[in-house]
Amino acid sequence: MALTLDVSNTPLGVGFTNCYARLATVAVSRQLGGGHSVMIDVAIYATIPDDNTNNVDLRRYHIPLSELGSGDIMGLAYAWLKTQEDFAGATDV
Repeated sequence: MALTLDVSNTPLGVGFTNCYARLATVAVSRQLGGGHSVMIDVAIYATIPDDNTNNVDLRRYHIPLSELGSGDIMGLAYAWLKTQEDFAGATDV
């Protein structure tokens, strides 16, 4: 599972079209005082990567677990990403 999207800005100072984005990390943490949060790391590549491809961007998001709902956390994380402004227009691969 992954997403494709156009990225207008990266840490390299340029944008890329038809990028490949995949989850690098999804971690659930218990929060002091109650509740849980989710950390989502997304690696973005200029092309479909192999094991030796370097990403052009790595984005991290922290959200309450309640924003994802219940079920397959990976599928839920991808669905949540597609609701974010910087993933507007992203499509499933």
